[in-house]
Amino acid sequence: MVATVIRVPFMPTAPEALAWSADNLIAVGAGETLCILVPRQKGTWEIVNRPASVFTVEEISPMDAGMGSDVWSLGEEQSQRHIVSLAWSPPGIAKFETCGLAVLHSNHVLAIWECTGRPQENTHWNRCLLINHAIQALYQQDKDKGLSNPPVEQQQVWQRINSFAWASHMRDIGLSISRPSRSSQLIAVGTGRGDLLIMEVCSPYDLFDSSESGWSVKTLHRISANTIAAARPAEVSSGPSEVDIRLTFIAWSDWAVESHETDNVVSSLAFIAAGVLHAVRVIVTTGSNADLLVREVRALPTVNAFPVTGPLQFITKSTTAVAFAADAIVSMELETNALNTHDLDGRWDGVTGLAQTTDPEGTTHLHFTSHLATSSSKTCRLAADFKTTSKPARPQWRQAINESKSRFNIAHGLGRHVQDIVWDITSSPSRDLVAVCVVCEPDSSPAHFIASMDLCEVSITRECDLSYELCGDSAELMHFSMRQQSSEATERMMKSLALPGSSSADVSSRTTTATAAVLDSVYTIRKEIDEYTPNVRARLERLAGLAGGARSHSRLAAAEYTSNIEAILNVASALPQPIEGLLSSRILHSLRVFKAKLSKGSTADLIPQEKCIVCSQELPFESLFWSRCPSGHQYSRCALTFLSIQEPGQSKRCRLCDAQYLSEYALLTPDKTTGNSDEHFARVLFTACNKCLYCGGKFVA
Repeated sequence: MVATVIRVPFMPTAPEALAWSADNLIAVGAGETLCILVPRQKGTWEIVNRPASVFTVEEISPMDAGMGSDVWSLGEEQSQRHIVSLAWSPPGIAKFETCGLAVLHSNHVLAIWECTGRPQENTHWNRCLLINHAIQALYQQDKDKGLSNPPVEQQQVWQRINSFAWASHMRDIGLSISRPSRSSQLIAVGTGRGDLLIMEVCSPYDLFDSSESGWSVKTLHRISANTIAAARPAEVSSGPSEVDIRLTFIAWSDWAVESHETDNVVSSLAFIAAGVLHAVRVIVTTGSNADLLVREVRALPTVNAFPVTGPLQFITKSTTAVAFAADAIVSMELETNALNTHDLDGRWDGVTGLAQTTDPEGTTHLHFTSHLATSSSKTCRLAADFKTTSKPARPQWRQAINESKSRFNIAHGLGRHVQDIVWDITSSPSRDLVAVCVVCEPDSSPAHFIASMDLCEVSITRECDLSYELCGDSAELMHFSMRQQSSEATERMMKSLALPGSSSADVSSRTTTATAAVLDSVYTIRKEIDEYTPNVRARLERLAGLAGGARSHSRLAAAEYTSNIEAILNVASALPQPIEGLLSSRILHSLRVFKAKLSKGSTADLIPQEKCIVCSQELPFESLFWSRCPSGHQYSRCALTFLSIQEPGQSKRCRLCDAQYLSEYALLTPDKTTGNSDEHFARVLFTACNKCLYCGGKFVA
């Protein structure tokens, strides 16, 4: 297979330089620059570059006199603040329920980035939150309460961040907590004090909650450094030298339902401290009031054999953690403490990346890279049980590295004296594609590069066939994977597709008050429109057509329009309070009109309520897709509400098919009293229909 090669005009300076989002965006941590790779419809990629190392004095306030020698940090005080690690959040936290991006810098600052518009536009990417501010406030509260009294320099050290990890999405197991459009996400952070903090990052994009006027973060639970030290084995704690308290790597496992009777979900949180792999169980009680419970910290018995380091990951849909030792890959099943290892062929350089792929049969493979020996080492891919795979010895991404070396050799006439430097490897969230970041240099002479010659290559290869189940609800991933594989493979997948029946498992029978009515309304619409099996299959067929190059018409069949409108009107009639508010009334009237037109019924009793903003004449009902006044002023119609989009800044578009919709963030403001809004119906409708009705794509402004 021919790899897709993207040439990025910067070089990474640390491992963990690649991250692939559920929105099908790839982030590259290229030194002081954050690069976002955005796919285009014709198979090419747009490279968006944002300077990431520039902070204001308000964002970071270094001490005027500098730090003392005992707490001095090269990274915090003298580094270029380059990117050392980055990771995408699960979808839902950013605008239009997209992913946020966490970026850790060499000055121990963890920043959250978001896209507020089109991802290919440089100015639409902004840094919206610094986690360190919340940590600083937490330790200041301890000081104010008399729980600690560190010197000013020591308190500066404590708020440094050494590692982090996002929790996986609870919606993946059919549960939602607290609110129907919960714009928040859990993140674990390791601080300079040695504490592990479980924090909740919240964004201002929840239509049913006005408590967040901007991005914020709060600490839900703290696992103190003393607790971690107490769990450490005696042979490590009593060593001759001082033990490093930093948490160097953190990983979350996927959520699983612990008890259907209580709606509890459980996840394992693993982290490495002083070469010891620790784990805790995190339990979240879902429902109207989310509750977080963290069980005891325990050290896993890998230390008896050897210290471990990262990268650290959990194997998909399991509680098996994978880490690395000096010359071995290590897996630990947390439930049984079963330890498994595999030799890494005596390689001496550090491991820089770990990725996972899962084929349609459910077999998971681990792919890993090291800094200098990736192309020459025998072992670079293993099955999850550490048995050598029966597939070709060289995966496609390794062949892509060799092709990069060949191109560099030909360009510079080096006679094959080329050294590959692999900075990271990552897989798509659909677990079928792999991206690897490589830089090539001469191996027999010094390389003299200037900044304008900086270049790294991100190669994307297919390692197994696409599995629909692993794409979740990401139409972007499905569309891109369909484009990358053959039409025959896509046709086979469509024929063998066994779609599950609609489910309303999201609705908690124990929630009461207005929240229960909101949840029930939102999930009823999603069940009848988004999860309705004929609609799902029709969207997939349209996605396959778009992937094959078909022209997008962004139109549904008449039967789909009718069933969708009926589902929405049924929910509207079942709402416990009357529909009030100008926008909600206009939407309801528009839906009734177009239902009558689709069924060839009479609309004589439905008086047009829309007027042209230019000439104030009525806009008659002529088309599902456009409206035109008698003077000839023409507008597009919203694909969900069928209202005319008459003003700039009021619309959003689907990333894939370019269908146009009214934007809820331009028309609605967050509601302070859930369930008692004058635009309650509009909020329910926009929350439930949070992706394109035509193809399932995410929206952009």
